[in-house]
Amino acid sequence: MQVLLQTNLGDITLRLYDETPQHRDNFLRLVREGYYNGTLFHCVILEVA
Repeated sequence: MQVLLQTNLGDITLRLYDETPQHRDNFLRLVREGYYNGTLFHCVILEVA
């Protein structure tokens, strides 16, 4: 299953796995309820020394 995350800098496709059905279903419920609308997401970049 996939979810399309639309941002002002482009779209991101999220892949949801069946191995974690409770987490997947909870995430989908929150998406349908609009819980994440307007949420600010941050990018974490691993620094390699």
